[in-house]
Amino acid sequence: MYVRYVTNLKDDESQQGLGVFWSARKLEERIAPEDFRRIEDLFAWFKTNLKIPNRFAGLKRRQAKKKAICWLKDSSYRCIFQLKLIVAILEDNGITTVRLMTRKPGYIVYEDAQQVAAIPFRDTFDDLVSN
Repeated sequence: MYVRYVTNLKDDESQQGLGVFWSARKLEERIAPEDFRRIEDLFAWFKTNLKIPNRFAGLKRRQAKKKAICWLKDSSYRCIFQLKLIVAILEDNGITTVRLMTRKPGYIVYEDAQQVAAIPFRDTFDDLVSN
């Protein structure tokens, strides 16, 4: 299974729910300053412990990179724990989040031990489990 946390904001390219990393940046003014400092500390943890995909395999179209969506593998316990801390801060500040889970994130264009980046299949979001 793959896990992703999103808010009600939409990504311009994929038209899917925007992930909590980008949402926290876009909604910074709605987050209490001390809470945003905690989020920035968590961002620093992720910068050290989770690779940022910079190379995507098998992309024939330039726009495809912009449509790739990152999902954590459900075995990435430390990353998921840290992500839940960000989610809790967002929720405490009135920003609604949803956890999405799927078995088929799409055409995988990047993968490492903790995550995948995938261009969604047409039906990727049909089998989601959200809560």
